[in-house]
This record gives sequence, C-alpha cells and structure tokens, in this order.
Amino acid sequence: LETGIGLIGLASVWGLGAVSPAEHWLLGAVHRGYDLQVVIRFLFCFVLLVCPTFLMGGTFAVIGRHVIREGTAFGRDTAMLYGVNTAGAVAGAIMAGFFMIRCLGHTGSIGVAVLLNLAVGAAAVLSGIRSRRRAAGAPDRPETAPPPARRAFSASSRIAVMAALGLSGFCALAYQVLWTRLLILVIDNSVYSFTIILVSVLAGISLGSLFIAPVFRRLKRPLVFFSLLQAGIGWSAFCFPFFVHMAPMDINVTYWRFLWMKLPLVILVPTLLMGAALPLAADIFQAGRGNVGHSLGTVFSVNTIGGVAGAVAAGFLLMPRLGLQKSCLLLLGVNLAAAGLAGMTGAGRTRALATLAALVLVMACGVVVMPSDYFSRKYGELEPKARLVYYGEGRAATATVFQRPDRSRILYLNGMPEVDTSVLSVRTLKMLGTLPAILHKDPSSALMITFGAGISAGMTVRFVDRIDCVDVADQVPKIAPWFRADNNHVLENPRFSLVIDDARHFLKNTHKRYSIIVSDATHPRSYDSWVLFTSDFYRLVRRRLHTDGIFCQWVPFHGLNRKQYMGIVRTFYSVFPHTSIWRFGRAYTLLLATPDRLNIRFRSVLSKMLRKDVRRDLARAGITNPFQLLSHFAAGENRVAEMVKGFPGILTDNSPAHLFFPPGATLKEQYRTWPEENLRRLHDYSESIVPYVTDISPSKSVREKVIRTFRRFEMKQTW
Repeated sequence: LETGIGLIGLASVWGLGAVSPAEHWLLGAVHRGYDLQVVIRFLFCFVLLVCPTFLMGGTFAVIGRHVIREGTAFGRDTAMLYGVNTAGAVAGAIMAGFFMIRCLGHTGSIGVAVLLNLAVGAAAVLSGIRSRRRAAGAPDRPETAPPPARRAFSASSRIAVMAALGLSGFCALAYQVLWTRLLILVIDNSVYSFTIILVSVLAGISLGSLFIAPVFRRLKRPLVFFSLLQAGIGWSAFCFPFFVHMAPMDINVTYWRFLWMKLPLVILVPTLLMGAALPLAADIFQAGRGNVGHSLGTVFSVNTIGGVAGAVAAGFLLMPRLGLQKSCLLLLGVNLAAAGLAGMTGAGRTRALATLAALVLVMACGVVVMPSDYFSRKYGELEPKARLVYYGEGRAATATVFQRPDRSRILYLNGMPEVDTSVLSVRTLKMLGTLPAILHKDPSSALMITFGAGISAGMTVRFVDRIDCVDVADQVPKIAPWFRADNNHVLENPRFSLVIDDARHFLKNTHKRYSIIVSDATHPRSYDSWVLFTSDFYRLVRRRLHTDGIFCQWVPFHGLNRKQYMGIVRTFYSVFPHTSIWRFGRAYTLLLATPDRLNIRFRSVLSKMLRKDVRRDLARAGITNPFQLLSHFAAGENRVAEMVKGFPGILTDNSPAHLFFPPGATLKEQYRTWPEENLRRLHDYSESIVPYVTDISPSKSVREKVIRTFRRFEMKQTW
C-alpha cells in the first residue's frame, strides 16, 4: 500500500498536467454553466485522487491489524495508533505549509512524500521478511489463551454508532469549512494562516485520541459516553464563534505571535472530543466480533464518507443557502441527532425520553443564544465606527460593505479590505481601467479579472464594444449598487457581461481573444489570488490577447517584502518584455504590458480624454488632463530590466515564492517598512515619460511646451 501510494504520487505530477486539456475538451462539448463546471472539476479531481487516497484509506486498517490486539486492549491501542497517525499529519501540515513548498516547490514536496512512502514500504517489506525468518526458525509454541472476552453490543447498537459516526464525520469537515471562513476574519488569509487552522484541528484530534487511550478500561457505559461526546462536540463547536473577536493588535508583534494570539484556542475543545469519539466508536463496533482489520476499515470509511459529504455540503449548500448562523444551528442539530442515535439505542423508554428531552432543550438553547443577525454583527466589528450597509454570504466569499462617517464606503471580502472610495483608491482603480484602453490604438473588447466594486470595469466599458468580467464571488450583483457613483452603473450597461467563474479556468476554457485584459486580483499572497501572479497565469493571459493587445495588473507595495515584490515584477517582465510600471502614491503600482516598446501617442490620448463621459469620470478621481494622467509613469522596460536584475527565481504555480514572507516579521515591517523599501527601489530606477511620448505636434514650439508641461507635472509627483 505504501509503495503504491508513493508510485501513484509520483505519477500524479504528470497526471495534474494531463487533466487540463481533457477538462478543456469536455467543457467545450457541454453547456458551460458554473454548477456544471464544478461537477466536472470534481469528477476530474476524483479521478486524479481516488487511487492514492484509496490506498491511504487502507493503510490504517492494515497496520491496525498488525499492531492492535483484540479484546480489552483494542480501544486503547486504536486510540494510540490514531493519535500517533494524526500527530504525523500535524507534522506533515507544518512542514508543507511553512517549509517544504517554500523551499522545494509543490513538485519537490511531492517528491519528498514519495520518498517517505517508498521508505515506509521498504521497511514494511524488510520487517515482514525478518518476521517470517524468525517464525521459521523458532520452535512451536503452545497455543496462547484467547484474549479476555468483552461484552458484545447488539447489531442495532453497532449500526446506530456507525450512523452516528457518519453524522459526526459530516459535521467535523463542515465545521472546518465554516471555521476557516470565520477565522480568516482575524488571522489573515495567507498560506500560514490556513496551515495554522489545519494544524490546530489535527492537533486537537490527535490529543483527544491520545487522552482517551488510558481510560478505555474504566468506561462502564461506552454508548452513553459516546453520546455525550457527540453532544459535547455539537455544543462546543456551536459556541466557538462566540470566542472569535476582532481586536486591535500591537504593530510590533511578529506574524508568528499574531497568528497564535488571534487564533481562539477554544478550537481545541470540539476537536479533542472528535479525536476521542472515533476510537470509541471503533471499540464499540469491534466488541465481540474479533476481526480487527475489518472493524477499523469499516469505521474509518464511514467516518470519511461523512466527512466528504460535510465538506461538499458546507461549501456549496450550507454557506450560500443558509448562511453561517443557520448552518451552525443545523450542524448542532446533526451532532445532537448523532448523540440521540447512540444514547437511545437499547435504552429503556424512560431513559430514551429523558435523552430526547435533553437534546431538544440543548437545541432550543442554541436557537435562543445565537440571534439571526449574530454573524453580520460579528463582521461589523471590522469597521466599528462605520455602518454596515450590506452583508452577504456566498460560495466563495463573505462580502460586507460599510459606510464610514465621512460617507466613503469600503468593501471587505472574507474579512479583507478590497476596495474603498478614498481618493487614492478610486484613482488607482479608475486608472487600472483607463490606462490600457487609452493607450491602445483601437480597443474592441476587454476582459476584467475580478469585479471588486466595478470601478475599473466602469471605466473600461467607456472605450470598448464589449467587456467580459469574471469573478468567483456570486454576490457581485448585490455589491455593485453600493458603488454606483464610482462604477458608472456598469452592471446595467448592455456591453458588460458578468461570468461567475474562476479566472484561471475561464482563460483556459474560453476561445475568445481580447484587446485589453485587466487583472484587479486581491493581494498576491492571499489564498484566493496567488495563482494570478505566476508565469503560468501570465502565459495564459498572453494567449488570450490579440497581437496588439495590452495587459494591466494591480500590485500593491504593502505586505510584500522587496524580494516578493521584485519577484512579481520579474515574473511579469519574463513573459511580457515590454513592461512599464506606473505608480500611485506610496501604496500601489500598475504593471502594464504592451505588444511593443511603450509608445504614447499624445494626440490620441488627448482626444480620448476630451470625451465628455471620460473627462467627467476621471475628474471624480482628481485627474483633469493628460499630463496628470501620464505623470504616474515610473519606469519603462529597460529600467525595469535593470531593477529586477539580481533577484532570483521566476514565480510559478510550482514555486510560488510570493506566498512565503518571513513569518518573524512584525506587522509594522509588513505594512510600513516593506512598502518604503519597495518604493525606494522603484525610485532608484524611475525615469521620465518624455522619451516615450510621440505624435505631439508638427510645431516645434508646441512640442517643447508640452514637454515642459510633462516635466512640471512629474516634479509634482512626490516620492
């Protein structure tokens, strides 16, 4: 089994690359609705993963058959083995999330796992050979006494416990999906925060299993205890959100401490109980049956099938249909139903009624304790001095819009600030939508990657015949109206088309080509956007551009150290050699890729800016003339090449170095020191836009006057 896992893991590196063309063909042959695409992707993922995970599922039962004794020691040994196995998973998550992918990339990390699988397989083979040799040379031993018998549970009790365990597995994975959505409110959405959440859940399960191991022999009524565990899981998981709070942090705290200080350690309570429940269920199911391997395989398969269903339900049904509050109540009810199944099986009428009454009372308490607007108020803590005007939970994100006392608005997605209507933010977003369109000779079509508040799309639609916008957040139609003043009612424009999809899949599966592509992705190190800053993504974009097409991408200074920021610029430049950088204040930059060396036809830019609708929209962002617009230029392709020289590595899907910043850095370094360092580096290689401006005027005096005006506006740009 271990050797098979290793060999299939090695083949998976090739398999992942082979899936994309097959998926592309299938999506092209059928209707391309979002829900159908999800089903197709699930089927391809299933085909890729079913073989190695099938073998993984068998390893626990096989090794359990080898090391776990029957009889009264079964429960204790199962708990110990499960605890140790899960502790290994904790170590694997830590190593992968913090070290292996950063140092070795995804393929290298898979290679290490393959070597470990093969080593374990070889060790098992050698151990088996040695055992057989010893058995062959040893004298016959007298038959040992059978293990002490235990009270066997009835078939109905075992079935009830298995059903309860399946429901428990459903809840466990559903809780993890909901907790992750909630916890990124307070612990960021970096690769480190997701690793910490997974590690915390696995650590609690491991500890719970190890803690229960010594007490198995003292359990007089295991069915009742299992029932209490299920009720405890449900209630403690239900109460978990009450311990998640937004609180200001000292900016001198390191990111390591930030993660652990913001993570509510109460998450260990339900996970400890989960870790104790599974080996107890295995002990009940196996009692009196005498087949260790079969019992372990059955128990773990039932629990895992429930977990699969819970993960799917939480992400695609519970969150978008019920929301967090109702989902928490539903899962509490499912856990209590599991408790009732175990607690009332074989019980007398009086005890069964008492158990049912207690469970109903607990459920009623849950309904009373958590009001229907609890989570909207929880998200309201993101902006305590502002008014929450919109709250929406979807498949991909929880969106909130706040109106501040100065009447400006800000959009948060999954607790992260994405768009605000401050002057600098609106100017940057309007320029993101305007710059490629105003420099293109005659744009006919555009693709906007992510909608945000629609400010960039609202500008681009002024210049093209059609614009497609792709975004995974299905709340876009409800978010857009809150930013109508800045997005020009873009959703109502007949030239605008919204596609709810993942940008990478859209680019792979569409046959369209565009004059302009704009990427307004969220922060490069966030879990949902890092794939939009790799060379693999940039090559996809290049294939979807017309030969004279222009690509523009937003990149911030904050949250990226110099190596990360320069890594993004170098990767962009490696695919688009005609790259220029445009700067907005001390916060943001735009990377602009043109088909040839940057050539700004001044009279063309001027004529487009003189259009009444364009002039009015740009004036709202404080841009009133072409000199002001073009003064945001920072560096052309030659200076960009010099700037990134000496910074190692190109960012790829396999080696996403931009995800991994030094976790020992303080919040002050991330959001004050690093932006200043990136700004200084760009300043050292900045240049004037004048050499790139052509077609000014046939008159020499007019040209000189225009150039002097450019110089004057450039001097006004403060570094």
